[in-house]
This record gives sequence, structure tokens and C-alpha cells, in this order.
Amino acid sequence: MSNEPDVSDRRRKVRILAALAALPGVIALLAWLSMPGKAPIPQADAAEAVEEAPAVEEPAAETTGVHVVVHKSKHELTLYREGHEPKTYKVALGGEPAGDKERRGDCRTPLGTFYVCQKNQKSKYYLFIAISYPNEEDAKRGLKDGLISQAQHDAIVEAVANHKTPPWETKLGGEIGLHGGGSAWDWTSGCIGLDNGDMRELYAAVPMGAAVTIEP
Repeated sequence: MSNEPDVSDRRRKVRILAALAALPGVIALLAWLSMPGKAPIPQADAAEAVEEAPAVEEPAAETTGVHVVVHKSKHELTLYREGHEPKTYKVALGGEPAGDKERRGDCRTPLGTFYVCQKNQKSKYYLFIAISYPNEEDAKRGLKDGLISQAQHDAIVEAVANHKTPPWETKLGGEIGLHGGGSAWDWTSGCIGLDNGDMRELYAAVPMGAAVTIEP
């Protein structure tokens, strides 16, 4: 009789050893999945979540020494910071670049004085800095023109007085701000578009609450 083990027996032992070798990895994976909030997100869902994530409101900050000024006629944005030389960036405007914004859908970039009320790192336009449009002047005009109710007017005024995000769902429009996507031509719905590299610099330099002035 041969002293060599049966072939099927050897294969069975190999399978058992392979299973034992993989066991620590399996245990580690099960432990990871059992931890709250640690389950991996499928790649397709993760990409969609990044693209569709809403703007994130942060606590308003009292800021000094930072001021953004947009000159619409020059298609320029100038960043002023205390202790730094002013820096100018090329910008794109709304599809109807002339004049002040009056209502939702007019594709105009608003004029006036605002402040940064939201910042979003997951915008579908790369990065997004929201400004406090509509402001008190817009609310007064909208009430006079019959675009908003007294209650909507009062809600805008109260939000601005408390340095918060004003209502964006009225006929005056909203969700206006600075974002990436390019500055080659006037293509936005009323926002201020910059090249992505410039927007990255601006996002890092401009804090919550910073003043934003948009001039003709």
C-alpha cells in the first residue's frame, strides 16, 4: 500500500488552510460593517451625493478686513484683504448682464451690498459662496411691485438683520453667489462665475459674513 495521502484528502486540507488564512480579513470586514456610520457608500451613489449636495449654512461670523467687490461692466472681481495686496479675477455674469436683478428667472446678476451667508464645498459648480440676495432693498422693491407678500418682505428683512440666509423661494429669486465653472462668457442664471482655480483661492480667502458689493 502506498504511504502517499489520497489526492482528494490533500485538496480538502488545502481548502481548509486557505479558508483559515482568509478568516482574519473576513472578521475585520464584518467588524467594520457593524460599526455605526462605517458602511461603505457605492461609488455611483457617492458621486451623485457630491454633485447634488445642498449648500451648507454655517454660523455667521463677524469679519473685518475682507471685502469682495464685483464690477459688472468690467467683468472683474477684486478681493480686498487686510495686510494683502488687492487681487483681481475675471468673472462671468448672468445671461442678461446689464441692469439689476428684479425677479426669479431674469438671468441678471444683482446689484447692491450683501454678505456671505453660505459656503458649499460640494456644489455641482465646483465650489459655491452664497450671498445674501435678496437684501432689504430688493424686499422693499418686490413688495412695491407686488412680487412678494408683506410676510415674505418681513422674513427677508429679519434674516438680513440677523445676518442669516434670506428666503430664496420667493418670486425675487435666490441662491445667488460665486462659483466655479468658467469665466469665458456670460452663462450663469445670475451668479458670478470664475475659473475653478480662481474660485479655489477665493473660497479659501473669503470667510462667512464677509462683505460683497456688486457694482454696475
